[in-house]
Amino acid sequence: MRSEASEGTELGADVCVVGGGPGGRALALALTRLGCDVVLLEKRDPARGGAPAFRGESVSPDGVRLLDGLGVWERLRKAAHRVDRLEIEDAGRRVLDVRFADFPYRYRHPVELAQPILLAALAAPAGPLPGTCTVLEPATAVGLLVEGPAVTGVRASTPAGTVRVSAALTVGADGRYSAVRRLSGLAEHARQLPLERDVVWLKLPFPAEWDRRAYRVRIAGD
Repeated sequence: MRSEASEGTELGADVCVVGGGPGGRALALALTRLGCDVVLLEKRDPARGGAPAFRGESVSPDGVRLLDGLGVWERLRKAAHRVDRLEIEDAGRRVLDVRFADFPYRYRHPVELAQPILLAALAAPAGPLPGTCTVLEPATAVGLLVEGPAVTGVRASTPAGTVRVSAALTVGADGRYSAVRRLSGLAEHARQLPLERDVVWLKLPFPAEWDRRAYRVRIAGD
């Protein structure tokens, strides 16, 4: 349920989740299925369109199991692209060839799934739930509510003004540049590990001879 906020709005919940990506949405849905009342804050403005078009989701078999447990997998199944095998070559030599169907598990295959489709399914579960989820978007966490040593909620900025959300538990699911981590002081204790590689996003025509249901990894060997 989306909520309209105004200056000075105060909300209460069992849990306040900051961040409406796959992790935040999945957590909010899981909590409402358990009977919790949740407020979810998402800084993206829905009026400006969906997530970036280049961003997809590689969902592991355990992720598929989680989505099934949340009651959304059947609605996602047709939109998901199943992957059947993983192939790795190192310096021109094949070092791994895995066929996921050979695994003795119920959930064997990873899938590729566009993030906007995944988010829409997580945001609109089928049927009534024992708890509630109030969504504020766009809403940006700008401060934490604190009583003594405890965080008791979030102060958020919205186009209509500042909102206070009181909650027994506050969860930061707001990504690599987490405002919750920074505001809580946890960033001062985090270790920054160097990543000795670059990542480039691009789109290319899919070669006709490639197996569309395989992950292929090529290592130069240098």
